[in-house]
Amino acid sequence: MTLTRQDLKADSPQMRGAVAFLAKIRDLGGMMNMREIFPKLTDAERAYLAPSQADESAVDITSDTVDGIGVELLEPKTGKRPGILYYIHGGAFMYGDAELSRPIAIDLAKVTGLTVCTISYRLMPKDPFPAAVDDCTAVYRWLADRFAGEPIVIAGDSAGGNLTMVMALEGKRLGLPRPAALVTYSLVGDFTGLPSWTENESSDVALGGQNAGTAVARMYCNGHDPSDPRISPNLGDLTGLPPLKIVVTTNELLRDDSLELADKASAAGVDVDLQVWDGGFHAFPTYPTVARLTPETDRVIRETGAFIRDILA
Repeated sequence: MTLTRQDLKADSPQMRGAVAFLAKIRDLGGMMNMREIFPKLTDAERAYLAPSQADESAVDITSDTVDGIGVELLEPKTGKRPGILYYIHGGAFMYGDAELSRPIAIDLAKVTGLTVCTISYRLMPKDPFPAAVDDCTAVYRWLADRFAGEPIVIAGDSAGGNLTMVMALEGKRLGLPRPAALVTYSLVGDFTGLPSWTENESSDVALGGQNAGTAVARMYCNGHDPSDPRISPNLGDLTGLPPLKIVVTTNELLRDDSLELADKASAAGVDVDLQVWDGGFHAFPTYPTVARLTPETDRVIRETGAFIRDILA
């Protein structure tokens, strides 16, 4: 068992600009009030709102459905290797789908050589727990059958990081093929609430100032016990899990979720690669606008690819 930790500084000009933009949005009322905020932004600030793009010519994209759940398969045109990377998007269990996951999925397909599967799981407020878990599990079963005998890597950001770890635990419980590796970016891992949920309320430029952690937790749990490992995977039995890469920033609400996961997984005998960025913002490598286009994101993606390739070598 090893716990390797990198402490890095997120301070490139591109990152500083993105952080300043997000801080202004937060201070003006948050993304939910964008209609009122937009006229108050400069042209340079509005540019950060452009959707994140990736080179779709680098992959072949196939859409499918699994028990009514939308999925996309993105197969790299060059450097392809056997295996599947199951990417589960974030968005506070309320936003996102397979199509919006394309930029990060294409990046990961290019650096790993794996076909990437993205998913449109059911979302809140209409469908709280356990809808997302059930949908992600159904697709996990489908992938295990379709790619039988090939390695499966599971990765996700924020809410998708939660579902990544839940899938690892559900896979053990249900006897599904063990993933070769797991990757989480700024996961929410413990819905019982950790100190950073309140300590970083003023420093988190993406989620702060809105009591986001408490509000999402209440809505998602929907009366279920927040300590249930299918809701809070950090509290589950982590023994026997594959190598795990964790990326987080020091100033976000969910900082302690990642640090707790790293400590508990390492104590359970899991090899952990922990990357802690001082600065940056929540789930920055996967952010759905051009705000993610920073040298820090490039490094995270490259190192994620190296982590996965080394395990699959």
